[in-house]
Amino acid sequence: MMLRTTNNIPGDTLVIVTGGTFEKTYDKEKGELNFVDRVNGDAACEQIIRRVRALSVAIDVLMYMNSLDMTDENRRELAIRIKESSQNKLVVVHGTDTMVQSAQFVGAYLLQHANDDGKRVVFTGAMVPHCIDGSDAEFNLAFALGVASQVKPGVHIAMNARVLDPQDAYKDYTDMTFKNSRA
Repeated sequence: MMLRTTNNIPGDTLVIVTGGTFEKTYDKEKGELNFVDRVNGDAACEQIIRRVRALSVAIDVLMYMNSLDMTDENRRELAIRIKESSQNKLVVVHGTDTMVQSAQFVGAYLLQHANDDGKRVVFTGAMVPHCIDGSDAEFNLAFALGVASQVKPGVHIAMNARVLDPQDAYKDYTDMTFKNSRA
């Protein structure tokens, strides 16, 4: 069962879409990546969830935004949506360029606002858009959905088959993976 929502509705896991490369489509006329097809159609994560047969997942398309354009006000909106959700397992589909900063912001917000409700928040994204062959989007989303069921409450990043603490994570632009700064 997959639901698309902007409200608190049933579903064991809530996937919140914020945009990023994950959700971009290729515009053949302009020769560029953008969100134009996503506004009126399914989010890429909806297509993936159907394909991998993830059950009891609700989807909330919060925004379609390049993460480089994300402000602290956008992050606050995301944090409030997470805090107010009825689900305790949440996956945030986010652009990779500022994923670490947003995960840190959400973690601090939840701590400041007494997050004692056991929420497990897992950020994920893609280096290559879902619509392009060889994309990591499908793997990363499926991995993040599994991680959300297994990790302790708090905020995590699930990328490249790794679960990372946002306080220690960084995007390595040399090999385009996420790593732990303590490793």
